Amino acid sequence: MPLPPPGKKISGRGGDASADKVIDYDQAVEDCTRKIEEDPSNYAAFYFRGVAHRRKGNHTQAVKDLSRAIDLKPRYIDALKERAFCNIALGHPDLAQKDFREILRYEPKMADAWNWLGEAYNRTSEYDEAIRHFTRAIELCMTHSDAYFNRGEAYIAKGQYATACYNKGYSFYHQGKLDKALQEFSAGIKADPGFELNYVGKGQTLEAMRCYNEAVNEYKKIIKSATDQTAWHVDYARKLLNELLDRM
Repeated sequence: MPLPPPGKKISGRGGDASADKVIDYDQAVEDCTRKIEEDPSNYAAFYFRGVAHRRKGNHTQAVKDLSRAIDLKPRYIDALKERAFCNIALGHPDLAQKDFREILRYEPKMADAWNWLGEAYNRTSEYDEAIRHFTRAIELCMTHSDAYFNRGEAYIAKGQYATACYNKGYSFYHQGKLDKALQEFSAGIKADPGFELNYVGKGQTLEAMRCYNEAVNEYKKIIKSATDQTAWHVDYARKLLNELLDRM
């Protein structure tokens, strides 16, 4: 499928905006405990206490609080997500899978949740299932750098190195880390010159680096040597080449 130009990474790995702030989590636990004592039905207090415990590394206690929050407020997506990552930390990826699937019941077009579920399948060595979920995340968000990276990890586990380089290359590409992207695509070409998608990625990366003549050469390579001249990536390479030549 055609791919957009490089951009900023769009997804964190199970975090939230508050994770970048300096927070006294011990104090947060105390504050939330006081609110729970005042009102045992305060689902938000259970949630935030669970988050604080998770940040402190107390994953078992975090699961208890987050489970209580979910009991009090069904379809609590943030709590399901936090509990899932706690269970991964505790070595229970099967339980994490259940929570991520529950999130997808409510938000079937949530690209992050497809990626998280794929990560949980990676943890249980179910790599084909993981790849299927990473692919769905990418279909929903074509710049999802985490999903590309994780899909690359799954392909490494399956022994498909050139395909892994293609995915990791686009992970770096969509983060704007073009030097690393170029290294991955080049490594993929070296590992398997017949895996043509890496030439497209290398060409796009060189073009983004403003190495226009080198990009033209990569596009021409794939157009000249492609085994299937009707494949989408060949048409896409022609389109990229023509657009680049028009600008040069």
